[in-house]
Amino acid sequence: MGDSEAPVPTVYRPPGYAVLVLLAQSLSNTEWFGLRVAQVLLSVLSAFALARAVGRWFPVAIRPTLWALSLNPFDAYFAGAMLSETLSATLVVAALVLVMLRPRGWMISAGAVLGIAALTRDQLILLPPFFALVLGWISWRPVRRRKSRLLVVLLLPLLAAAAVLPWTIRNAVQFNRLIPISAGRLGYNLWLGTWERDGLWNIGPVPVYPEYAFNDEAERKVVERFGAEMYTNAGDRAFIDLALMRFRAQPLYTVGVWLRRAPAMWFGTRTDLFRYGSGLPRGSPLWKAVKAFHWGLNFFIVVLGWTALRLAGRGRRLRLLVILLATPVLYTAIVYIPLHSTENRYSHPVLQCLVALAAINAVAAWSSFRNRWVQAKEVGRLAQ
Repeated sequence: MGDSEAPVPTVYRPPGYAVLVLLAQSLSNTEWFGLRVAQVLLSVLSAFALARAVGRWFPVAIRPTLWALSLNPFDAYFAGAMLSETLSATLVVAALVLVMLRPRGWMISAGAVLGIAALTRDQLILLPPFFALVLGWISWRPVRRRKSRLLVVLLLPLLAAAAVLPWTIRNAVQFNRLIPISAGRLGYNLWLGTWERDGLWNIGPVPVYPEYAFNDEAERKVVERFGAEMYTNAGDRAFIDLALMRFRAQPLYTVGVWLRRAPAMWFGTRTDLFRYGSGLPRGSPLWKAVKAFHWGLNFFIVVLGWTALRLAGRGRRLRLLVILLATPVLYTAIVYIPLHSTENRYSHPVLQCLVALAAINAVAAWSSFRNRWVQAKEVGRLAQ
């Protein structure tokens, strides 16, 4: 809906989070309290469900995973804010848990949840086929199951699309064109992605583009012309054309910008959007200490989570567990490469997956160290 007094249909944002906000407000007398309670509950439930699913595949890691997810402070920050990240993370985890535990009707449920996730965060629209291809790949070896796995590859995206279809029909009726979920933001974010190195251009009340954002004066004039209309159909098309022109003219430079910027979505304090309160004034020594702690903790989670991919060469169950948990993480990393992605919040919907991977990696490393220590002691005892 628009911001005017008379409701105006729009397609600027996906509808999923707006539905949660309306439901929370209808059940609470205050505007924020009900939403915060709902998001805290979603965050807690997803942590318990993910830990249980990890325990099914790697029992020794269930308690460390639950502790790691429960003590993760970043979920608490986002659960208290009016942002779609918590709901998106819950839906991603819910689909993952359904795939990992496979209760009766898991494929239908997982497909529907992935569709709702896309309706909450439109960048997830390609996650269902990506997930289905991964499931088909890791399950392709047993010949007797190939037909059932092929069915998963085909049905999971179709079931997700079925969940999105009513909203797509609504958009077609309202705007007389095919809009699967939302429209108006892709072009501007693609254009930003062709030159953006950091987020310093957007820290003020209005964006201040650096000189290297423009190839020539003609590009500057297009940006000035459509800057106020970037979220309209014409503005979206204009920025898509600018992004394509930059890529065709400077493909290696553009890819280099993408790759240099990619870590910015993962490394940082994850709390730049939030204030610590009057007790921690910005720039004070204590504020800097808290910021440094958050940066270090997030660095530890990201490094330990990504390096858990080394476990994909271990036993079959551990390998499958790591691949399943890494699937939404890898998808997020890939899909944001060409887009504006200098904020940590863009990777928050898969942070719980990273935390679980980090916990599994730590448990596996400790088990390996302990086994080697026992073996060394035994060798030493026999040598005496």
